[in-house]
Amino acid sequence: MMNATSTTRELAPQGTYAAVYFRECFIDELARAAWRDPVQYRREMLPAGSKLRTVLDEAAKVSGWSRPQAPDRAHGVALSAVRGAVAAHVADVRVDEAGECHLERVVIVLDGAPEAAAELAREGVAPAVANALAQLRARHDDEVST
Repeated sequence: MMNATSTTRELAPQGTYAAVYFRECFIDELARAAWRDPVQYRREMLPAGSKLRTVLDEAAKVSGWSRPQAPDRAHGVALSAVRGAVAAHVADVRVDEAGECHLERVVIVLDGAPEAAAELAREGVAPAVANALAQLRARHDDEVST
């Protein structure tokens, strides 16, 4: 459980998790520049049968990635491989009539040793979600104000 007095700075990913965040943002930029779906773009870089591709496929399936999105909705995907655990994350967001962003759901598929999975969930998932929300808010607010 997260302390209610925690700040975004305390929740921001550090070290390896920060590297994952920046790599995944870059991969999204590459996919966008290539006019490619972010899940498909990642799949094509991963060997068939690899853990990363398996969790990516499962996360895409569970999240309904291929379903059409309403105009006020969007989703994003990220992959990570840390300390023997691999994970795929899909976040669904909505922008309301006032321009406020809302996280609707995060789907996480995790494959790893139980001790690695528990540590990743405790030290990686919550901070990564908090950081993503902070980045989304900052980017959205910047675009709205310009």
